[in-house]
Amino acid sequence: MAEALPAADGLILAGGQGRRVNEADKGLLPWRGRVLVEQVAARLAPQVHRLIISANRNAARYAAYGEVVGDATDWGDWPGPLG
Repeated sequence: MAEALPAADGLILAGGQGRRVNEADKGLLPWRGRVLVEQVAARLAPQVHRLIISANRNAARYAAYGEVVGDATDWGDWPGPLG
């Protein structure tokens, strides 16, 4: 009998301005043959019942790995995903 998934949500912080990587979208950078978000989602998904991805760019690409949410945009200066 398969174990039930925990009643927990998983969150991947995939946003950011990418200042240290030439403004690249860090979650979509390749690493060991796959993009980073794909690798993180694959490890986290079996442990949660819902996977949420916080991202402000490339929402359509991130949607392949989970439910995409963005940061609040009415705070003026960009506070980042934890803001």
